[in-house]
Amino acid sequence: MSIGSKFGANGTPMAVLVDAEGKIASEVAAGAPAVLALAGQHAIAQT
Repeated sequence: MSIGSKFGANGTPMAVLVDAEGKIASEVAAGAPAVLALAGQHAIAQT
């Protein structure tokens, strides 16, 4: 069993935050916008 499947992350892109102590610090983020938001980044849709 893969690590991703243990978290219910069966596709891409998906992510979870891991804190400095190695503990899971977030829910699973699914999809590019959710992963970027989880990482604290903001994508600009319009130029």
